[in-house]
Amino acid sequence: METRTFAASCIVCFLLGVVCGVLILINNPKAISQEATPTDDGLLAGVSQSMGEVVDTLDLEPDTTEITQDVVKTIQPIYYEVYDYREDHWYCLDEDLQDHLREQCQNFGIPEYFDLLQVQLYAESSFREYLVSDTDDHGIAQINATNYEWLHEVLGVDDLDNPYQSITCQVYIMSKYLADYTPEEALSKYNTGTPYPHTDYADRIMALYNDGDGVRVK
Repeated sequence: METRTFAASCIVCFLLGVVCGVLILINNPKAISQEATPTDDGLLAGVSQSMGEVVDTLDLEPDTTEITQDVVKTIQPIYYEVYDYREDHWYCLDEDLQDHLREQCQNFGIPEYFDLLQVQLYAESSFREYLVSDTDDHGIAQINATNYEWLHEVLGVDDLDNPYQSITCQVYIMSKYLADYTPEEALSKYNTGTPYPHTDYADRIMALYNDGDGVRVK
């Protein structure tokens, strides 16, 4: 890798020297005799041909595999916390679940709503992964049991209490609602079944999401 990089550097230096010489000759035609002065196009063509010959001889090919892998390893995902005004405390969704939420938002075409859906998860369950409500809502995203059959058919989920499957259901449902409604209306429909423009549920989530003070980097 280092040998090829050094060779490439040498080529670049050589070519820069040739080009500089060409420019000197072009700007100072008296430096050589008229008979010995090639046309500008011919001289530049010769430089281009020389470049190709040298590169072909060394058989240099870009090898960015190692560099790319190193760069990827240094990129760390960003994790967030959600603020609870009632308790004056910040809460963080499990990092693995944040990764899953981010991935599902990408899969269903709503990556820009990652923060919003994370706030929604907190509003639904306070990030309690296996919560079951009195109205038979299950899991961290509080998916009602009446939705099990069609979600099983569409997504293949088989356990609404599983936090990963619960989040997958949440993102899928919200992606459909967000395609037809405003974020406020989509949240209301998720919560009540009707896309009201304003509900306490939607307003509370949007306040945290819009103010910029309800979500922060961990």
